[in-house]
Amino acid sequence: MVILVLLFNYTAACATGKPAFFAALTPHFTLTGIDAILKFDDVRVNRGGAYDPSTGVFTATVQGLYHFSCMILANHGAVVHYQLNKNDQPYILGYSHKGAAADSSTISAVIELTVGDRDAFDFNRDDLDFHRDTLDFHRDTFDFHRDDLDFHRDDLDFHRDTLDFHRDDLDFHPNAFDFNRDTFDFHRDTFDFHRDDLDFHRDDLDFHPNAFDFNRDTFDHHHDTFEFHRDTFDFHHDDLDFHRDILDFHCDELDFHRDTF
Repeated sequence: MVILVLLFNYTAACATGKPAFFAALTPHFTLTGIDAILKFDDVRVNRGGAYDPSTGVFTATVQGLYHFSCMILANHGAVVHYQLNKNDQPYILGYSHKGAAADSSTISAVIELTVGDRDAFDFNRDDLDFHRDTLDFHRDTFDFHRDDLDFHRDDLDFHRDTLDFHRDDLDFHPNAFDFNRDTFDFHRDTFDFHRDDLDFHRDDLDFHPNAFDFNRDTFDHHHDTFEFHRDTFDFHHDDLDFHRDILDFHCDELDFHRDTF
């Protein structure tokens, strides 16, 4: 990145004995690799000698209120983060937004200093590295989602082809669809018929419960009668066997008398 930085400081009325300075960076200075204090090497005003261009640090020699301002011009689409430090601690932050060609940013601050306090402008490289890492992360995330989008696009194309296939298949079999629909209607009508027939027999069964009980009692009566006649048959059968034995006895007796005679 290439930047041009102008920095100046003044106190009220800039009277004699009041420190004041104006300095700039060498035009078209490249900040790549800088992660420390900016050293404004082109010093044009340095009343009181409080600003040291070799270190880039301003050291207060008089207690009071100081006004600092800094303008940074960044080009080539660069992004610059910088800050004003007081005693090595951030006091105010600056940021030059990324532009198509060039962009400038100015910060200014009023600071109360005591003798020996130090002020300097620092190029905030840690913040830049963070944003660079963030940018790389989002770039990788974008690539991932782009690949994922391509995958889903291919999957969508596959399902679209499958849908077209089934649509063509459906158009090819309209008669089969109508046939199955008619068959379904037929079975539904058959089901309704059997359901009505079942309801009829259920109603008929509910209408004849006494007839069922009567037939059951009649069956029980005939069953008892059958058992009675079976017992009578067994009795006569036994009686027949008894008379057969008597007849056999008399036959044997007759044969004895015949032989004796």
